[in-house]
Amino acid sequence: MLNKKLFAAVLSMTALNAWAHHGVAGLGTAGLIGPGAPVESSTATPLPQGKVFLYAKVDHSEYKRTDSSTPEATYSQFDMLGVGYGFKSWLSAYMFLPYHIKAESSGGTSSEGFADVSWMVQLGLKWDDGLRLQPKKESLDDWEDWHFTLYGGSTLPTGDPNHRLSDGSIDPGKSTGYGNPAYMVGATMTK
Repeated sequence: MLNKKLFAAVLSMTALNAWAHHGVAGLGTAGLIGPGAPVESSTATPLPQGKVFLYAKVDHSEYKRTDSSTPEATYSQFDMLGVGYGFKSWLSAYMFLPYHIKAESSGGTSSEGFADVSWMVQLGLKWDDGLRLQPKKESLDDWEDWHFTLYGGSTLPTGDPNHRLSDGSIDPGKSTGYGNPAYMVGATMTK
């Protein structure tokens, strides 16, 4: 037993470097992919009944400039506001409002604006002598059971897919929306 405690103590004090690709943001964000998308995860716990979740995030990515004679991307910033509500101990719903800024150096064209709003619903389940809905209250022993969530949602085409830049052109990479809904489904598991 002492060896396990000593190993855990040494491991918890050891700082390790980790490399990760920008992942797809999980529940709690609006599904950003690529640079500007932090590596995030979801939990297998819905919001408690009657509780509110408020979320604010700023992800600012500076770009390394390679040629000062031509306009290049200077930075991108992805801001996000979100709200969630626990309708039942096993059912939560979320809405997220993103705002994007895609800036270029002088002489280039920048864009900014509200992007596609997203919504998501999360269903909480647990395995305790069979699959059940997440109860209102659980003891610490109950948290040794398997817990699951299923979630799904979509974006709403509220951003501008034909966002015009200051020179009147349309650059799809600088648009603030996709023009169509994007659907997402997922599942989480915790023991």
